[in-house]
Formats: sequence, structure tokens, C-alpha cells
Amino acid sequence: IASLMGQKDVRKRTLVRAAVSVLAIAWFAFLPNTCYLLTEWRHFLEALQATNFYVSWTGQRDVMSMLTLIIATISYLCYSLFGLIAFALSIRPVARLLKDRGIATWLFALPFFSLMSLGVYLGLELRFNSWDILTRPWLILTAIHHAISRPILLLIIFIFGLFLWLVYWLFDIWFDGLALRLRPKPGVGVSATSERSLP
Repeated sequence: IASLMGQKDVRKRTLVRAAVSVLAIAWFAFLPNTCYLLTEWRHFLEALQATNFYVSWTGQRDVMSMLTLIIATISYLCYSLFGLIAFALSIRPVARLLKDRGIATWLFALPFFSLMSLGVYLGLELRFNSWDILTRPWLILTAIHHAISRPILLLIIFIFGLFLWLVYWLFDIWFDGLALRLRPKPGVGVSATSERSLP
């Protein structure tokens, strides 16, 4: 009986590890889609050039052009902001899990965010998507090899990776500050009650 129980435990651990591995790969593959939303500003600039809303606003004092431009700008700002929030919220639980296990996450930060930057490049310039990791893995490997063999391109990917690291760090601080702000302060309710009970 003990041996059977032991075999069941081994199978459970194996299944759990396999499930965690699959989820980790999926998380890593789809995560660049969040920060990819930053690149959507190129469509905003293209639309700005095609419609001449700014010229109509400043030159002809067209109120509708002004409102359209303001609404479009706010929409793209929100679009990018939601992407960065999703990016940071997706990383925070994993970073916390690694910290709880005593792993120095800063050692992996630069390679990790550089890989995220590489993922954005593969989607933006070469039009790959996350599913191509399963359907066209050799093409992705070839594209990665081509990218890292070009020093200028590699430097751009590295710099964008540093930018993503900075963005995550800022959002991480903001989320921690927001959590502290929303946390109920100890003793506030007691002091308020005692003040009301005074004659």
C-alpha cells in the first residue's frame, strides 16, 4: 500500500510539474503581446498624416478636427496604458513567487526584458504571433538568429528591453503604493469611536 501511495504521489508531482511547465511556456509566449500595444502609436501617426486633423484644427480652426484629434489621442493613451498595466500585473505574481523562494529576480531581469523586447520585434517587423512558436518554430529560430547577428538591431532590442524593465519597475512601485494606500489603517476606527463617545 505504501508503495502504491508513493507511486501516486510521484505521478501527481509529475503531472503538476508538467502543467506548470506548459503554463509557464504559454505565459512567456503571450506576454510580449501586452507591451506590443506600445507600438500601436505608429497607426496613430499614420492616421494623423492621412487625415490632417492637426492642420485643420490649427489652420482652419475646425472644432470637429480638434475634438477628433483629442479623442483619438486619449484612446491611444488608454490603449498603451492598459497594455502596460497588463504587462506589469502579469509579471508581479511570478516575481513574488520567485522572491518567496529566495531567488534574486534582478539577476534575470535584463535577459528577461530583452527577450520580451525581442518578442515585440518579431511581431512588429516580421509579423510573427505567439502561436507560431508551435506552428513555425524553425522560422522563429531563424529570425532570432538573424536578429542577434545584427549589432545595431541587437542594441535597439536591448535598449527597448531596458525601457520595459524601467516601465515594469515604475508600475511595480505604483501598485505597491496603491496597495498601501487602500489598506485600512489600524486604530482609525477605534480612535473615531472613542472620539464620538467623549462627552
